[in-house]
This record gives sequence, structure tokens and C-alpha cells, in this order.
Amino acid sequence: MARDVEVWDQGLTQENSRLHTIITLGMAAVQKVKPSEFELTDSYANKLDAVQVEALRKPLKICAAFSPLWAEVCAAYEAFPSADLGAVEIDDLQCPRCFLAFATEGARNEHAKHCRSNLGVDEEEKRRMRRQAKAESAIHRLKRVDQMLRKKAGDCEVVVEELKAQRKEI
Repeated sequence: MARDVEVWDQGLTQENSRLHTIITLGMAAVQKVKPSEFELTDSYANKLDAVQVEALRKPLKICAAFSPLWAEVCAAYEAFPSADLGAVEIDDLQCPRCFLAFATEGARNEHAKHCRSNLGVDEEEKRRMRRQAKAESAIHRLKRVDQMLRKKAGDCEVVVEELKAQRKEI
């Protein structure tokens, strides 16, 4: 499973569905390992098997939570506004201040000399404010994902230390 996740990580697209499949198949492979006939009859092997099952429970739980966590990471990045500033689109024969459309360029130019409307400026300001609000929202979402990742990393460290201590006991 670890090798498959590394290959997935090195890919051009890191599809969440592929990650979910890798994790699910890896967990299923671990869980489907059955004890041999000898292990079923030997008391020490039975005890060891029980310890191994318990030792695997927490790491597998962490693995199961990674795919939804990756989906949150992707969603947080996608929430950011695009790099394209995308100004308000205006046709060639349209007044940029009031957005009125004219039949000729001369009519538009004559109108532009006297137009005092702020509709165009107001629209641009609204667009800028929506974009800023979307970026701020995305920042908060990314901070929340950062906290989730840090917590999951801490959980992993705790499990590793528990497994090290458990290994010394066996």
C-alpha cells in the first residue's frame, strides 16, 4: 500500500478516488490475512495474533481517514479565486461607465463625453469585493485543513510511539 501511495503522490494528477481505492485495497489486504493451522493451535501464536490485531487497529483507522482528508485539502485549494482577474466584459460599442450599447462608434464616443454614470466603477468594485471575500473564505478553509493535517500528524506520531513501546513489550 505504501508503494502505491508513493506512486500516486508522484503522479501528475492526484485523484482522490484513486487514493481511496489504494487505501481500501491495502486495508483489505491487511485484514484478510488469516492465521495458519499452527497459529490457531499454538497459545503463544494466538496471544501474538491478538496483539497484532490490536496494534493494526489504530494505523488502519488513520489510513481510512486519509482519503477524506485529502479531499478537504483539494477543496480548500479549489476555493481560491483564479489568477485571472477577469475584468467586467464590455462590448466595443458599449459605454464602460453606464454599459449602454450604441449602434455606432461615433454615437458611443459622443455619449462618453457626457456620461457621468458610476455603474461600471460600482460593478468593478463589487467584483473586487466578491473576489476578496472568496479569497478570505478560502484562507480560513485552508487554515482549518492545516489544523486537521497537523492533528493527523500528531495522531500518527502517537501511534508510532505506542507501537514502539508495544514492540518492546513483546
